[in-house]
Amino acid sequence: MASHPFDYRAPILDIQMNGVLILTLHAAQRAGIMDIGTRLKEVRKTLGFTQAEFAAMAGVKPNALAMYEAGKRIPRSTFLAHLSDHGIDVKYVLYGTSETKYAEKLTEDEESLIRSLRLMDPEAVRAIVLTVTAISAVRNLQDASRKEVDHMEFQGS
Repeated sequence: MASHPFDYRAPILDIQMNGVLILTLHAAQRAGIMDIGTRLKEVRKTLGFTQAEFAAMAGVKPNALAMYEAGKRIPRSTFLAHLSDHGIDVKYVLYGTSETKYAEKLTEDEESLIRSLRLMDPEAVRAIVLTVTAISAVRNLQDASRKEVDHMEFQGS
């Protein structure tokens, strides 16, 4: 017996509508993943975003995000893909399991930097990452050189 696209017995991620994979509320309830909204809100607040900022970053309207957070709608795969593109652990949002620790407290400067980076286009973020990596590499080389000079002076005395 073939399942109807909105049949609660349909597999959770096996429904296509206009080429977009979606979850049905019934399938999500049966799978026990209805606290997606709670985790989504937790991640948003931990990262310091308003609903409007987070929605814009994820490519949805603020009212759609509000519905996701309230558990009244299940996020579409395109929304989840946007989150992933911005470094958000979608596995945690969906299932509550992750290696990422969102509870880890960031400094105000780190939070500000992350908020700014998440609103930038990927090419700009990549350029910033490369710049910071280069600066860090130069500092590491400088530190290593100083340690080597200190070690040579210590042996020479």
